[in-house]
Amino acid sequence: IAKEYIAHGAHRVLKIDHPLLANYQVDLFTSTICDLIHEHGPDIFLLGGSDFGRELAPRVAKRLKVGLCADCIELELDPETGKLTASSPAFGGSVVARIAWSESRPWMATISPGIFKEQGHNESFRGEVVKVEKNIDEAQIRVRTVSSFREPKQARPLEDANVVIAGGRGMKDVNGFHYVRELAMMLGGEVGATRPAVDEHWTSHGNLIGQTGKSIKPRLLITCGTSGAIQYTAGIKEAETIVAVNRDPHAFIFQIA
Repeated sequence: IAKEYIAHGAHRVLKIDHPLLANYQVDLFTSTICDLIHEHGPDIFLLGGSDFGRELAPRVAKRLKVGLCADCIELELDPETGKLTASSPAFGGSVVARIAWSESRPWMATISPGIFKEQGHNESFRGEVVKVEKNIDEAQIRVRTVSSFREPKQARPLEDANVVIAGGRGMKDVNGFHYVRELAMMLGGEVGATRPAVDEHWTSHGNLIGQTGKSIKPRLLITCGTSGAIQYTAGIKEAETIVAVNRDPHAFIFQIA
């Protein structure tokens, strides 16, 4: 894996081999990352906006007493001042906020998947792999994984589906969102979701539609309990037919349905 990172442009990769870190565990990952940041002093620290990244980033930021910008869709480093600024959807995706950090380092951010283009793979690129030895105390573990299961794969990628049933905050809870899955099964479609539904863990991040998710172009989109925030509607512009279900007759989603 370290060689893959280098082939994609990493100059230095820190590698830790420890049995307690073989699987993700938030307490141990948090303390280990904080130790490495203290030792190496990076100016900028970025994490992926996955479920793990969203759980890990605020804990690291709190321990380091630095600011965190979540779900960034753009980063810009000023070549003259060296200052980092970021853009991130705010207020339910109705606006995009421009965010700057204070002088406290490192500047931390989580990056939504698929936002930035992947650096090309170059086997000739040369980097350094640094093996790090850490003493890790198992007593730090406060949360343990009791069991896990793999969510069934979609029959076809959401971007290529002819029928998509999407659910939003209006589905109320995970039980309400289950109706979205049932309708998708009945119609032979795929499940989509807005940011609130994903953040509440009613469905996986792979089903996220919008600016920080996937853009879809189905022949039929049935969108349930979605208000029509710009963050979401940016991903459904190419849908051929949109059917909206919402208890609010003034919801913006009806203007594009």
